[in-house]
Amino acid sequence: MTKTGKNDVTFSHTNNFPAHRGGVNYLDLIRIIATIMVLTVHLFQYLLPAESPIRSITNLGDRGVPIFFALSGFLIMFSTNQNCLFIFYMKRIFKIIPLYYFIVTLLVFFYEMPTDEYGLGWIRYYLFMNEIVPAQHKEWISICGFWCMPSFIIFYLVSPILNKFSHSFAQMGFIVLGSYIVGKVLTSFLNPHYEINAIRSFINTLPIFFYGCWGYVAQKTDKKELFLTISILILIVCGSINLSNYQIWGVATTAVIISARNISLSPRIKQSIFLYWFAKLSFTIFLSHYLVLIFLDTLQLSPIVYTTLFIMVTAVLAFILHISIERWSSNTLSRVISNAT
Repeated sequence: MTKTGKNDVTFSHTNNFPAHRGGVNYLDLIRIIATIMVLTVHLFQYLLPAESPIRSITNLGDRGVPIFFALSGFLIMFSTNQNCLFIFYMKRIFKIIPLYYFIVTLLVFFYEMPTDEYGLGWIRYYLFMNEIVPAQHKEWISICGFWCMPSFIIFYLVSPILNKFSHSFAQMGFIVLGSYIVGKVLTSFLNPHYEINAIRSFINTLPIFFYGCWGYVAQKTDKKELFLTISILILIVCGSINLSNYQIWGVATTAVIISARNISLSPRIKQSIFLYWFAKLSFTIFLSHYLVLIFLDTLQLSPIVYTTLFIMVTAVLAFILHISIERWSSNTLSRVISNAT
């Protein structure tokens, strides 16, 4: 990431493809850490019983999701500034939909789901409604950890509107605060009507995205010190009352993003082929790793063998999906944009 002017911030990569010829940077490392956290929590959910004391540690891996949220919020503001609406939405569609639909379709044919009393079935997932429509079984809310996908989609839909406030630190701050308050009010009102509180996650994750956006605005408007001060105060207050939730991890992540931008990485890290591909495949791994867990769970394996196969098969599967579906998506996107322009 480089700064070309007082308020003109540019990046060496986009939110779609994290590591380019400029090498691995600190944002890629944050993405890699978040991916490892998500893999860890899901792996140990299969390896160990819920009462295991180790699970109390590995369960913290689910905080990798708000790290993704905050990072997406920060990077998406750059993308909306650089692209017209058509190109912006086309990039999101071709990055997410083909791979996501492919995985959901595999689940339709090979994963047995409980009866959906509301009659929607897999339409929930194809239309990203799984976190919005009430359900009596948690599988209809979050198979493969897909509870977060509606949050991503809704945020991408509204992010161009947020770009209108990208020049005002105060206005973006009020948006963050307002979204948090509205989320809490709606949650308390809607939860009694939901047998499984899916709507709680959907509403309360948006402020995490918005906080990442606020971090971008703080950097763009030279309000980094004020933003970090506010973030530290939030963390201190929440820590003093033992409040630990997804929003707090979003605050901490954005503060790290802002404060770490001037850290110089060693050439060994920047030029690492392993880190390059890990960052490049992070989204693919995020979407596909649960398929590997579902498959391995049908086998009788020791924990060591299970873990080893999980790592190896996930890596191979992600690479295959990348060179097939994602490469096709990228080429198709290039043709669509070229024809449109």
